[in-house]
Amino acid sequence: MFYEFSQFYQSEPRMSYFYQTSNYLPIFCIVLYMSASVNDILIERPSDLIKILYVLSTLMSLANVLLLVRVFKQLSFIVIMMRMVVSDLLFFMILFFFFVTNAYVCGVLPNHASRWIIVWKD
Repeated sequence: MFYEFSQFYQSEPRMSYFYQTSNYLPIFCIVLYMSASVNDILIERPSDLIKILYVLSTLMSLANVLLLVRVFKQLSFIVIMMRMVVSDLLFFMILFFFFVTNAYVCGVLPNHASRWIIVWKD
């Protein structure tokens, strides 16, 4: 966050910072995290929406770090490795989604005792 504020103040016309679309990611990440924090404080019991906002802000922070780290020559292989891991993970999640959907359609569901039961649909 300090880096983003320093970039904003170093830009000669102040609003030229917003001309680059890559500068919107850190600002959106900060706004998302702050809104999740305020909702977490105001709401007594954390809801699923707050958890999703925290996860999204964490993932955006990771993406921002990867954008900043790719500048350094010594760390560029880590950025390439992370891109490959994310692309492989994306294909795995799509395949996993199809398997879970298939299991739901076929009637194989987990029950509350964490044992698998077969539900026959008539």
